[in-house]
Amino acid sequence: MTRTIKLRYEADDGFAEMLGDQRRRQSRLIRSAYRLLVSGTRQRDLYATLRAHPVGQELHTWLILAGMKKASALYARQPAGTMVFGGRRPLLERAQGRMAREEWRSARLMPLYVEGHAKSSGKQGGNHLMTLDIASNHVIYHGPDGRDYPLRLLLSRKSREYRRRLTELQARCETLRDIPFTVSIDEDEIAITWSEPAAPPVCGIPGRVLALDLNPTRLGWAVVEKAPGKSGSCRCVAWGLFECPDFARRLGLASDDPKSVAQTHKRKFELAILAKKAAILAKHYLVRAAVTERLNLGPRDYGKGRRFNRLINQVWSAAASWNRSLGDWRPPEFLMPR
Repeated sequence: MTRTIKLRYEADDGFAEMLGDQRRRQSRLIRSAYRLLVSGTRQRDLYATLRAHPVGQELHTWLILAGMKKASALYARQPAGTMVFGGRRPLLERAQGRMAREEWRSARLMPLYVEGHAKSSGKQGGNHLMTLDIASNHVIYHGPDGRDYPLRLLLSRKSREYRRRLTELQARCETLRDIPFTVSIDEDEIAITWSEPAAPPVCGIPGRVLALDLNPTRLGWAVVEKAPGKSGSCRCVAWGLFECPDFARRLGLASDDPKSVAQTHKRKFELAILAKKAAILAKHYLVRAAVTERLNLGPRDYGKGRRFNRLINQVWSAAASWNRSLGDWRPPEFLMPR
């Protein structure tokens, strides 16, 4: 199932100019690629032809490949070359002199199209030039010259469902890295499109569990199952580590300071994201249960300094919440902590 979420956004100074330049370059490339396909250029020769053409120079390779995909989709719809970029009515108005040159160029300008690919080399699997940061209501565009442009999404209270879906998408892109998401950006809106995978079976594999190792600044996970034919031994199916160093970052401000309150809220939200990631891993690997340490941590002085007390008493709230959710259930012997 394919989903698309369109949202308005705000950006810092300089993004509008950069976006306009990138859109003009990619729009010209898409029109050129469409004409080349109509003239008989083969798909495997299209990239080299565009790279040698002026429209393919000074444009990121990822944007060139995305433009080729867009042009191929347009060619599949109208292979006879009858596509009118900008619309037929604006074309008639321009021919009749009722539309200015700048208005015609604006009508032919397409949104910046950044197509995603699964298992990409970016920070999040799915897209190389875009990074989701829904905890801060941002989508980051990695623009030319290595500069990042954070786009603040205008999410209102009515956008709670949008926030939930985008949060789940980000968690999936950072764990399994198997969902490519495509982004289209114009001067007012950003559209995020992805395909949701089919729901896995409800029942899991007997004897397979997801073991969680909780720490103040990281969460380790391992999918473990009993080894066949060996009594008391186990086999590790997959493992990983989620780093969260900002949880323990000390601002040096009062607890009622707006920045401290905002950091506390962000920490709670990130903990919820970690819980979603653990759930995604459990569903993907078809585990029967999730296990963790059986810890009894309370607000007290551990005698190891203020920093240690802060990490345990204030930062490490995830351990207590996961233990409460597990109740009195104990893990198997081969998963008990040493």
